[in-house]
Amino acid sequence: MDKGKKTKRLFFGFHLDAPWPLQLPKGRIIASHFRHMTLAFLGEMPFDQIEPLFAQFPKPTFSIGPTGIFDRVIFLPKHFARVVAWHMQWMEDAEVMESFQKTLALWLHEKNLLPPGKERPFLPHATICRKPFSRSVWARHFSSIPFMVTGFHLYESLGDLQYSSLWEYPLLLPFEEIPHTADLAFKIRGKDFSDLYLHAQIALLFTFPKLTPTICKKEPFSSLEEVIARLNKWISYVDQTMGSPIKAISYHGDAILCTDSVRAHTFLEWEMIVDV
Repeated sequence: MDKGKKTKRLFFGFHLDAPWPLQLPKGRIIASHFRHMTLAFLGEMPFDQIEPLFAQFPKPTFSIGPTGIFDRVIFLPKHFARVVAWHMQWMEDAEVMESFQKTLALWLHEKNLLPPGKERPFLPHATICRKPFSRSVWARHFSSIPFMVTGFHLYESLGDLQYSSLWEYPLLLPFEEIPHTADLAFKIRGKDFSDLYLHAQIALLFTFPKLTPTICKKEPFSSLEEVIARLNKWISYVDQTMGSPIKAISYHGDAILCTDSVRAHTFLEWEMIVDV
């Protein structure tokens, strides 16, 4: 490394969005717009050493941001914890995420950007707070919420819990809330009907995060009508067990086949109308 060049503390990661709680226990809280999942930590290096390689990086096999739930709180490192983190449980195919992380790490090794022994064990999590903090208070406070990945970034750690994105590979959002004359409406995206079912649930959980423990895993479907019927069955179950703020999903619209021109991938898009 050329010592004369200014270095930056760099890492690759996924930016995360979630219905973040407005109130959290005491600690050095990382601002919600900085929360991420680290994929590969590079450490100190000149930015211009990696910038020319962006066009070559191994692109994800998925074009729609993966989703999941934060299922438990963890304290890292295990015996002398310095951070509070929320563990990420993928609702998509976890092997796809793990494969992408391994492919990225291998590519970085080949480019001499991640020397052997420098990589960290892959543990999907989002750091929420740094010490000082009370483990018992944070453990009691945790409740499960959904999350989605919105993009792949090269980040610079600026210190004092601040991060800057130096480069981004954007992903399509699995859902977006849209204005509508109905009470609530979303644009839902997925590679197939099973994805539409899952991402419709995630969209509703972003609005009503207390329902997160009731989320159902992906199932095979052959039509949009089957997806809507299963969503309404889920809503009925939620209403019977804990009371649901959602009345029903309307049998409305079609699943339109779209093309992601950036990646030449096709996906389904559906306008979901919710009766609340």
